[in-house]
Amino acid sequence: MAAKIPARRARTVAASQVGAQLFKLGGGEQVLCPGAELLPMSDQAIVLGLGYQSLALPPARMYMLERARLCPGSRVVMSRDGRVIEESLSADMVESFELIASEAKGPVVEMEGAIALYQTPRYEPFHGLIDHMPRAALFAQPIMRRLGKVTLVHEGPLSDIDELWLDRLTGPSVTVLRVEAGTPLSAERVFLPSYVTRPQAGAVPSWYRRWVDAAAASLPTVPPNSNGTRRYFVDRLGGGRQVANRSELEVVLDRFGITAIAPSALSAEDRIATFRDSELVVGITGSGMSNLLFSRHAQVVELLPGSRLYPHCYYLTKSRGLTYHYIKAPDDELGLDEVERLSHEVTVDVNALETLLARILEVDGEPGEPNAPAGLSA
Repeated sequence: MAAKIPARRARTVAASQVGAQLFKLGGGEQVLCPGAELLPMSDQAIVLGLGYQSLALPPARMYMLERARLCPGSRVVMSRDGRVIEESLSADMVESFELIASEAKGPVVEMEGAIALYQTPRYEPFHGLIDHMPRAALFAQPIMRRLGKVTLVHEGPLSDIDELWLDRLTGPSVTVLRVEAGTPLSAERVFLPSYVTRPQAGAVPSWYRRWVDAAAASLPTVPPNSNGTRRYFVDRLGGGRQVANRSELEVVLDRFGITAIAPSALSAEDRIATFRDSELVVGITGSGMSNLLFSRHAQVVELLPGSRLYPHCYYLTKSRGLTYHYIKAPDDELGLDEVERLSHEVTVDVNALETLLARILEVDGEPGEPNAPAGLSA
C-alpha cells in the first residue's frame, strides 16, 4: 500500500501566491430559486449558506502555472516547492485529502506541452457530471483554444459518460490520457481550472447546460415505454435507499404509466437520450438523479429518505428550468439522523405521491403551491 500524507501535514498555498497566470473566462451567474427558503434543507446545506431565493455560482477561471507538480492519484496540483494549490481542492477535500507520498516527494515525469488534471470521482457519478465535467469543458472556451493543445490526464478508468462526453465537450485541442497513480507529472505549462459550481448544490452554469444540450441533441431517440409514455422511476440496483414498500409503490407507478429504469444498466447513449426526452422523472435522492442534467422539460418528483432535503437535485432542476416537487418519507420513529438515513431502506409515502401525480399529470392547471399538503413543489 502506498504511503500517505494526511491533510493536516500538507502545506497549502493560493495559486496567486506562486505566480500563477490567471485567465478570467466569465463571471458567475445567479440561479433564481423562489421558494427555496421554505424547503426543509439538510443541516449541511444550511451551514453552506444554501436555501435562499437565489444561488450565486462562482466565476469561471483558469490558472496557468509553470512546472507545477500534477498528482493524479492524490487528485491535487502542487507548486514547485511542494505546497498543495488550494484551487485544486474541492470543498469536501479541504480537511480530508491525503497525498500519496511518492507523488508529493518523488521525481516527476516530464511531459511535453501543457497538461491538466481531470479529477473524476469514479464512484460519484453526480459530482462527476455536475462538478468536474464543467471544469474540463472550460478548455473549450475560445481563449483556451488560442493557448494551444492540452493533455488532460486522469487516474483510473473513466465512466461510460466520461468516455462519451469529454471529447464532445472539450473539443479537438484536448487529448485525454489515462495515467497511473503514484507518479507525479510536470510540464512547461500546467493548467488548473476553477470550480464553476457550488459545494452541495447541483446547479450548473447556463453555458454548460447549452453545451450539454447541443451534444445530447445528436443522439438517436429512445422508444417510449410500452404504455406510450416517457415517465420514469429511477431505480437503484443494490446499496442503501431501497424502497421498503416496493409493492405499494409499484401500484402507484403502474396507475400513472411510470416505468422503472436503472440508469446504471443503460448504455451512456441510451441513458442520456432517455432523460433528454423524459416528461416525468420520479426518484429517491441519489446519484441516479444526476441524469436530470440531460432533461429538457421533465417534471421531477424527488422522494426523500426522511424529512430533510439534500439540495443537489433541487438546484440542478432550477438551473435546468425543470419543475421540481418532493415527497417526505413518513415518520418511522427510528430516530435516525439525515446522514444515517442515506444507508437505510426508504418508505415512500405512496398516498402523498399518488395525490401529487394525479394533480400534475391529470388535472388542468399549475403544479401545487409550496407547502401543499400532499406533495410539495418549488
